[in-house]
Formats: sequence, structure tokens, C-alpha cells
Amino acid sequence: MGIAWRTRIGAGLCGSLALLIWVVPAAGEPASQPSRHRVHAATTGNNSELVSTIPIARHRGHKSRVVMSLRPGRLPPLRRGDRLRVSAEVQVTTTCVVRGPRCIGRPYRFTPTVDAKLLLTSGRNRTGGRGTARIGRERSMSCDQRRPNRNHHCVLVPRGTRAVAPRRMPCRPRDCRLNLVVNAYDGEARRGNVLVIGADRPDGSIDQDFGRLNALVVPKRPDPRPVHRHTHRRWHRSIPVRPRRPRGKRVVYSVKMPRLSKGDVLAIKARERTAIGQLSYNAYVGSEVILAGSPGATHPSRRAKRVAALRGRITEANGFNCTQGPSAYRTPCLTRKAGLLEVVHDAVDRRGHPKPLFVNLVCHLSPKLAQSPAGDQARVRPSGHLQVTRFSSGG
Repeated sequence: MGIAWRTRIGAGLCGSLALLIWVVPAAGEPASQPSRHRVHAATTGNNSELVSTIPIARHRGHKSRVVMSLRPGRLPPLRRGDRLRVSAEVQVTTTCVVRGPRCIGRPYRFTPTVDAKLLLTSGRNRTGGRGTARIGRERSMSCDQRRPNRNHHCVLVPRGTRAVAPRRMPCRPRDCRLNLVVNAYDGEARRGNVLVIGADRPDGSIDQDFGRLNALVVPKRPDPRPVHRHTHRRWHRSIPVRPRRPRGKRVVYSVKMPRLSKGDVLAIKARERTAIGQLSYNAYVGSEVILAGSPGATHPSRRAKRVAALRGRITEANGFNCTQGPSAYRTPCLTRKAGLLEVVHDAVDRRGHPKPLFVNLVCHLSPKLAQSPAGDQARVRPSGHLQVTRFSSGG
């Protein structure tokens, strides 16, 4: 049985959230039990953010909020002996330093610390404590607010794996949900200080769709076994610094994926280091992972959009301000990416012949509070990689 696709609308603080997800068949649909050896996947997809802001507390652990969630029925079925692999990306943004049209909440000059963790629980708003189990390590960073080395945007990428053992779980397998919980705090915080989940804009509005929550349930003996493809080879060793993104995008890493078939699932993780020390200013570093028609392509091809879910976008595009001086992202700046994607049609040409596709890590840079002279470039350090794990449908 394949994985059924549905689109549902959930109400969030910022309005309607369209969640494109993998789910098991609903009651009443023709169904047989899913294979014990098949991998099952789910993602919150586009517009995953459930809240637009979270309060900044004075103490760690206070005022935590669930910012993304996979609820029961949307989380893949859990069985004894399976391994639950979870990943997420969430972009957070500090609001204004001085009062103005861009302000969201009360201005602040302090640098908040931000924690992100993945929880398995049965509670919709559970942020920790009894009745929850953390998956993987908590990710933490200080998203610098002080000029001139202000990060403004920061991206947290928690990941983790947990064995499914019903007696050791905080919820019955059919009642479990996954929560991505974010907590922001600083001793100088006052009522009205908030952290934006997404990005603020000059008019005081908030943009979202900068991250996702992903889950993969891997049986004890997957059939066939997953295939790992990995590269350290840099497709480009430099990235131009340009205010206009489309002209400045470059592929940093690329992995060839031959003979993709309906039902395959691709799980990716990547690291990339960008050096701006040769520049005289700070720069925004943005990135995304896509499925493309060639190793140098910076946008999904028509075939990739048709073959894959989410129109071939394995992760959302997000980023941060890379700074010359001390900050959470000081040059050379580390980008982390994590995501997954299901193949919904065989990757073939019009004659039915297999056509390879490519998983590409795409990056771009734009100058911050400066004009970038023609020819300015950032360097890609050789310490990064892109890894793709293919779980085959077996078809």
C-alpha cells in the first residue's frame, strides 16, 4: 500500500496553516495493514509554524511554546522495534533594537538564548516534564542582538532517534504526537519582549514558512536496506554577494539519485561553512535543499516537481546574518540543514526510461547595511558535506 496524501487546514495564531502531510488511510477506506518492512514518513510541509511569536522569559524553561507539531494520525504508525527518526528546522528572529515601524512587541538590546527540542508526547501543548520524552539533544544558541555583530535571524536544527518500546514511551503509540518546543530567555527580559518565529519585515508584519518538522519510522529490518550517498565535493567554491537572490544562488553540494521510484523516501542532512572574512561587511547567508534536474541547478526542474512531493523542495529556504565579529554566526559561519522528501511518481522520461535527479544544497548571500561592490564573493570552506539516505519502496 502506498502512502496516502491529504491536505488539511489547521487554524494557527497567524491564520490558516496548510499542512501537506503523509498519513495512514482513514477509517472506512480500503486498506490492508502496512508492510512491517516499509519505511513510513511524515512532514508538516509548508507553513508549519503554529505561532508567530513567543515571549522571552527571564529564566530558562519558562514560557516555552510548541511552535510545530505532528499530531496523532499524522505521525507515522509506531510499532515495537521500530526506530523513530526526527528532524526539524526553525528560524527565529530578534525584533527591533530601537522603537520604530518594524517593532514587534517591546524593543530590547539584550541577546536572548534560544533552546529548541523535540518531544514525543500525547499532549497538544506539552513543552516538557512528566508525560514527555525528548528525542535527541536540545539545540541551544544565543541569537546576538547587539550591533554591529547582530545575527537578527538564527536557525536551529534539532535532530534525534528513538527506539519504539511501548512500555518506555510517554504515550500509547496510536496517541503519540511530536512537538517542536522553543524557549527564549534572558535575565534582562521584560513583559512584551518577544522572539519572532519566522522573519520580521520593515512594515512590522511577519513572514513564515521557514522550517518544517519531519518524522521517519524505520522498521528493525527495512526491506530493501537503505542506501547512503555522501559527498564532500564542492560544486562551487565561492558564492557571489548580491542583493538580488535569484542571480546569486549557487549549488554548493550535489548528490546524484538514479532510478527514483514511487514510494522512495529521501532523508538528508548537510553542513556548509561560509567565510566572509575578506569582505568589509556582514552578510546574510541563506540556504535550501532541492531535488533538481542537473547538479548545477538552483531550482527544482519540471520533472522534479512532478516526481516529488512539496514540488521538489526538500527543506525550506532560511538563513542568518554571518558577522565579522563575535556572534552565534561568526565567520566562517556554519549552516546546518535537515529534511526529508517522498517520491510520488517514478523518475522517468516520456518513453518510460529512468532519468536521474540530483539533491542540491543551494546557497546565496546578500550584504547587510552595505553596498556590495561587483565581484565580491564569499568562500566555501572544504569542511562541509551533503548526505542523502534513500529508503526504497522496493517496487
